[in-house]
Amino acid sequence: MRLSRVAAGTAAYLLASCASGGAGTTTTTSAPAAAAPTTGTAQTLVATMVPTNASGNRITGRIRLVPTARPDELMAEIDLRGGAYQNKHAWVVRGGQCGDVAQDVGTTMTYRLIETRGDGMAQMKVPVRITIPSGTHHIAIFPDATNRNVVVSCGVLSPEK
Repeated sequence: MRLSRVAAGTAAYLLASCASGGAGTTTTTSAPAAAAPTTGTAQTLVATMVPTNASGNRITGRIRLVPTARPDELMAEIDLRGGAYQNKHAWVVRGGQCGDVAQDVGTTMTYRLIETRGDGMAQMKVPVRITIPSGTHHIAIFPDATNRNVVVSCGVLSPEK
């Protein structure tokens, strides 16, 4: 019983101190907080993919990221051409513009490989479990499943009109 009275008294003192500015408390001014990441992309984003001339691939096309019923998931609608004959390309959403060295959104396991057919084209719809923070982002496509140092195609994400 004594512990409950002590805890209640301490809580009441802390609440009163916070409400009144408190004895011995100091107020500091800090810079405004950075914009918080969105809790889920509320609109469809699209990237028009352009080859970077970093390899023999000439991958062009479009990748749409469409919100699903899940707040942490987007449906990637991928339509590409100009890829290597029956190849598997890794891809990722990254912060910044094409060419920026930036953080990946998600992990390598987040993104299913893009598989091209014999004609170098790829069409697929795959769920991607990511939340894209506010700000500028781009999609980077890599030459194969393991080489993530060379970007062969890139497109900046923007809201679909």
